[in-house]
Amino acid sequence: MSKFEQKTQESQHVPEFSAAQKPARIPHGGEQHLPAPPTPKPSTRTDAPIYLGLDFDGVLHSVFAGPRKQHCTDLGAGLLSPVQFIRDVNVVHDPEWCGRLFDRADLLSDCLDGFHREVRIVIATSWRSKLSTDTMRELLPSSLRKRVVDSLDSCEEQDHNGECISGVRGRLMERWVAINDPGADWLALDDVDELWAEHMLRLVQTPPMGVNLDAIDRLRVALAASRA
Repeated sequence: MSKFEQKTQESQHVPEFSAAQKPARIPHGGEQHLPAPPTPKPSTRTDAPIYLGLDFDGVLHSVFAGPRKQHCTDLGAGLLSPVQFIRDVNVVHDPEWCGRLFDRADLLSDCLDGFHREVRIVIATSWRSKLSTDTMRELLPSSLRKRVVDSLDSCEEQDHNGECISGVRGRLMERWVAINDPGADWLALDDVDELWAEHMLRLVQTPPMGVNLDAIDRLRVALAASRA
C-alpha cells in the first residue's frame, strides 16, 4: 500500500460528495495546469448578465477539504449553524495537507469583481442534495454570497455503480438558463468535466486542489469571449 493510500484510509478525509474518482495527491497550493477551454459562441445580448454554474469541492477549496454527508445533513436539519458547520468541517481535516473550507474563494471573487459585466452565480455543488439555496448562500464569503441567485435542481449525479452520470450538471444548467433568462450567456467552474460532458465549450475546469491562478486566467479568457 502506498503512503498516499495509507494517508487517505487513516484520515478518511476524502469528501463523500466528490463525484470524481480520487485525484492524485498534490501539495496544497500546487499548480496543475489544464488546457484552456474552447471559446464559446458569444451571446447577441449586450445587456444580459453572465451566469456561472459553480461547484464547491475542488473549486472553492480542495476536494479533500469538503464536508462529510453527515455535516450537510445536520446543517440542513438545523442541528448546526453555518458557523458551526464550517468549524466542524475544518476540524476533521489537516490544513497543511488539504487546506480549509472556502480558502480559494478570494481568488474567484477578485476575478469576478474585475470583470465589467455582471456575473451571477447558480450553485451546482452536490451539497444541494441536502441544503437549500439560502443555506448554501449563507455559507459563502460575502463577496460571492451577493452574486448567488439560485441553485440547480437536486438530482442523482451518480449511477448505481457510483460513476458520474455524464453531462447531468450541464443539462440542468442549460435548462435553468432557458427557464430563467433565455438566451443569456453561461459558464461553469468545476473540477469534474464528466458532469458537463455535453457542454465542454462552457466549462472552465479546475484542478482537484481548487481554483488556482492558471484556472483564473482561463476563466478570464472565457468571460471575455462571452462578450456580445
